[in-house]
Amino acid sequence: MLDVFASSMGAFLIIMVVLLPYYKKDAQLLMEQLQQQQEQTRQLQQKVKQHQEQIQKQQLLITQQKTAIQNLEKKKKNLEDQLKNTFLIVVMNWKTSKHDIDLHVIDPKGNEFYFSKKKIAGVNGELSEDTKNGPGVEVWEIPKAAPGKYKVYYKFYSKHSNKRSSEVNGRVYYRDGSKKFRKIVLRNEKEKPLVATITVKNDGQVIIH
Repeated sequence: MLDVFASSMGAFLIIMVVLLPYYKKDAQLLMEQLQQQQEQTRQLQQKVKQHQEQIQKQQLLITQQKTAIQNLEKKKKNLEDQLKNTFLIVVMNWKTSKHDIDLHVIDPKGNEFYFSKKKIAGVNGELSEDTKNGPGVEVWEIPKAAPGKYKVYYKFYSKHSNKRSSEVNGRVYYRDGSKKFRKIVLRNEKEKPLVATITVKNDGQVIIH
């Protein structure tokens, strides 16, 4: 029995001695293949990470571009709104001495500006220059004129002992330029002719009649 066992062990050892180099080669080959696969996996993971970073950068860039476009649209709208607005500056002047001539401006809502109402609470516009003894200049101005009709009058308030008539000139300045009013000759105290009607349209265009 021992002889049989010894013979079997001997045969097994011979087989192991013969086959062991092949097992080692196979194991080494498997290890190399595993390492290659691990390296390929690592490289793929690195590429995926790089692609994700690129996508995030592109998404951030797209967001920034959208924000920039929105800001530009807001600026464009603000500029368009500003272009729809116009200012008005009405200037009246006369050269005769002592005469007191008053500039009156009535806005689209019926508010009347003149020497005793240079400013009106809650209303845009102001009589910024007032002269009581000629020669003189009077100025009414509004930085942002609402659409509608503005009526301009000259009133001969007092001659102050100078019985001569008075020649009065005027001009309106606005966003797109200026226009001279027709010349008015005032002869009588309290005379108050309509000099011009200024129409401001919704787009800021100004028409003078």
